[in-house]
Amino acid sequence: MTVSAAVKTSDSRERVLDAAEKLFMERGYASVTMRDIANLLGVRQAALYYHAPQGKEQLFREVVDRFMQRQQQGLEDVIAAAPSHLEHQLTAVMRWLVTQSPVDMIRMLRSDASHISESYAAELLRKVDQSMMRPLITVVLAAQERGEIRPLDPHVMVGMLLAVINWIKYFDSSQAISVSTDDMIHDIIGVVLHGVVNR
Repeated sequence: MTVSAAVKTSDSRERVLDAAEKLFMERGYASVTMRDIANLLGVRQAALYYHAPQGKEQLFREVVDRFMQRQQQGLEDVIAAAPSHLEHQLTAVMRWLVTQSPVDMIRMLRSDASHISESYAAELLRKVDQSMMRPLITVVLAAQERGEIRPLDPHVMVGMLLAVINWIKYFDSSQAISVSTDDMIHDIIGVVLHGVVNR
């Protein structure tokens, strides 16, 4: 294969993965067919099997792997660039996450997992934990060690923050409320770190 043919194949593969990611993240695994992906790309369904000979689950696996690697790297980068203070790190994380493609992690872990092989469902849970939970859990544990926050289960705090990201994206895109994204992030982090009760 020539260099230009390899580049063309690589570009074509990225287009397939981009289209599949868009549909899987928006609609979930069960609601997306290979035909849907082919239609979005404007190609015949059979052409997708060149890139994913084993079909939809193979494509889903590759999409999730690529997505999770991107999420983990992005989270680690913004955390490293922020000052070592929980409020600054969480603000940087949330600002970065709202700029990313929306992903409903709860649906992915509950609904999508029921439509894929049991072994891959367990692997998917590990990938989410490693890529999205672990970087933030590390931040929370470091803040506890510095004495910034009281001891608590970091999974609860991190899960809550990741869940609220979709809420922010919804209100930001729908313009259902007239509060800027930065103001929403500021208020949410304020509630998480300081509560709502006047002291």
